[in-house]
Amino acid sequence: MVIVDLLGARYVSSELLNFLLLCEMDCQRNGATLKVRDVAPDLLRVFRFAGLNQVIDFSA
Repeated sequence: MVIVDLLGARYVSSELLNFLLLCEMDCQRNGATLKVRDVAPDLLRVFRFAGLNQVIDFSA
């Protein structure tokens, strides 16, 4: 399991969106899971808008 903690993050760049997607794909290939936790509500909206919530496990 790979855990990314975004506690305190106020901004996400397109590079982070791409990085998380690549991490998820890598995890799937290797039988692991990716979890992104402590996501601020404003950032969660960005992830949902980008559609990443369909493939990555996010928690507030």
